[in-house]
Amino acid sequence: MLPPIPLGWRYLLKEETPKSYYRALDAFLEKELAGGQTILPARKDIFNALASTSYDHVRVLLVGQDPYPTPGHAHGLCFSVQLTVRPLPLSLRNVYRELHDDVGCQISNNGCLEPWARQGILMLNTVLTVQAHKANSLRDAAGYRKTVSGTIPRRAAGCGGGEFCQALLVSPWPTSILLCR
Repeated sequence: MLPPIPLGWRYLLKEETPKSYYRALDAFLEKELAGGQTILPARKDIFNALASTSYDHVRVLLVGQDPYPTPGHAHGLCFSVQLTVRPLPLSLRNVYRELHDDVGCQISNNGCLEPWARQGILMLNTVLTVQAHKANSLRDAAGYRKTVSGTIPRRAAGCGGGEFCQALLVSPWPTSILLCR
């Protein structure tokens, strides 16, 4: 189920993919699919956050909870939705409102945050997949906590070599933070 790690991250995560927790996560997702579950986002988009922002270009880490559970919305970047999604999800509207109210940012006319990724914002969910129509349904899946909450951010921070200078809460969930380095 899990696609290959994107090239810009492969050298950092190559030691993780053979480990038991990563293999258990992959097997769990395969079992979900075999059991008839619809898993979102599409397989090709599961590592879209890593594919869209290579390690060498990460300037900010934006962490969300899990993908949007509505088919056609999630595409592997936290808070982001496909260009055609209307109305925008409440969590994204809240992010836009805070950006406007706090720093005067002009709000986009859509919810696709791919331009942010190209500017160095790694938009990562703590859980990379979700069952369709069931928010937070895979939060306890074996391997997610270690893979996403531990390994990727630690490596993105440079394992102590890169200093994160600021942490800002951007949503009501304690896992949703903005870290700048």
